[in-house]
Amino acid sequence: MTARAPFGSPCSSYDGANSGNRPDDIRAAVNDALSRIVPPEVEPLQLSAAMRHGLLGPAKRVRSILLVLTSDLFDGPWDTAVKTAAAVEMVHAASLVLDDLPAMDNATLRRGKPTTHRAYGDATAILAAISLMNAGYQVLSRLADVPAERRADAVALLCEAIGPNGLCGGQFRDLRPDRSGGLADLEQVHHGKTGALFAAALGLGATISSPAAVAGRDFWTIGMAIGLAFQGYDDLLDAFGTASQTGKDVHADAGKPTIATVLGRAEGEAWARRHLEQGLQLLDDRGHGQSALADYIRSLASTLVRPLAAAKGDA
Repeated sequence: MTARAPFGSPCSSYDGANSGNRPDDIRAAVNDALSRIVPPEVEPLQLSAAMRHGLLGPAKRVRSILLVLTSDLFDGPWDTAVKTAAAVEMVHAASLVLDDLPAMDNATLRRGKPTTHRAYGDATAILAAISLMNAGYQVLSRLADVPAERRADAVALLCEAIGPNGLCGGQFRDLRPDRSGGLADLEQVHHGKTGALFAAALGLGATISSPAAVAGRDFWTIGMAIGLAFQGYDDLLDAFGTASQTGKDVHADAGKPTIATVLGRAEGEAWARRHLEQGLQLLDDRGHGQSALADYIRSLASTLVRPLAAAKGDA
């Protein structure tokens, strides 16, 4: 019988032969790494299937691309950046599986297919999310090309992005029935639910690749601005886009405070654009305004704005 690799085993057989800073190359490499880290034949089979269901669906891998392009600014090793991006994707996928549960957002569609709890049941979905999150931390702890101190910094940074000051805290605030519903309250939610993991993506890219201790925190700040812009556009697409454009349920946030409902379409777009420009300016201030990372951020913004423009034309 062939020995089975445990969950979270590093994808050491990937040699980076197709390395490059094109988003498509990064996306393909991260998808390959994820498939290796969470193989389909690991027992319990239904648990591994649920993990892969939440992890390997069609996805833009935006956080991965941001991370690898940030690492590239410091000439970081391609293979290490891809593994780190895979760890972020596992944690992100876990957060989506949990976010979609009936006790949370009760979503039915994610990345164009049924949500994990719809496909495998609530209990298996929860266990799959916990397994994915821990496998991600395990990958970070095994980054052979990164000094031990920076590995520890990387794990701590990702934990911060997920904990009470990050994603979990943002989700908790989002679910509170006594929310004020104002812009300040909404921004606090978005800092945790979305901004923190974008911040972690850029922060990790710098942490694993730059010897400067301040680099991780510098790029965390840039990532936070980009993440807030991304969430603003996502709110607007939920209110004004269609499921075919977004690949997930729309109007899922109806009745909840969002950038779209609090500010409206025009002011909401201005809010998102302001955060985007802030992130790009911070990147330029650090000498990276003309880089593959900056180009990708601009391209991402254009991609997000396009469906809004189309929806506006249909109105």
